[in-house]
Amino acid sequence: MAAGLMTKAWDGARSVTRRPPVAVADRPQEARQADDAWSGERPVCVTLMSFGFKYGLPQANYYFDVAFIRNPAREAEWGFFTEPTEEMKQFVLGQEQTQEFLARVEPLLVFLSTLDQNQVFAFGCNSGRHRSSVLVEELARRLEKAGITTNVYHRDHGH
Repeated sequence: MAAGLMTKAWDGARSVTRRPPVAVADRPQEARQADDAWSGERPVCVTLMSFGFKYGLPQANYYFDVAFIRNPAREAEWGFFTEPTEEMKQFVLGQEQTQEFLARVEPLLVFLSTLDQNQVFAFGCNSGRHRSSVLVEELARRLEKAGITTNVYHRDHGH
């Protein structure tokens, strides 16, 4: 498969997109710095990235679309450019579907992280400012608690 090309596989009625592994030069700077710091036996370390689909797909090994979560930017308390607050985090994390998603994706990330120390997991929503950012921070907290070093990268916070 040529670098940068995606292939589609069909799993029943659901389309699954697969990407080739990310080239070292295309990985976020934080992840490359973590690689450079490793010597000898490498500890498990992953990069968790938030992004907005409207700005295009980032380079990553795995992608998760979290747009199913109710968007706090559409609530009266917050706007599209509001930085995540503690109340917004509670709004996002308190949703039943968010809790179900976290309960299912956390063990998957733990498992996948043991297969390769250089994994990038990208979580996207429309703009990459709210839902995906809050989820990435929560997953980083949970993975650190499980003994997995994480790099967090919010690609689209400047847009």
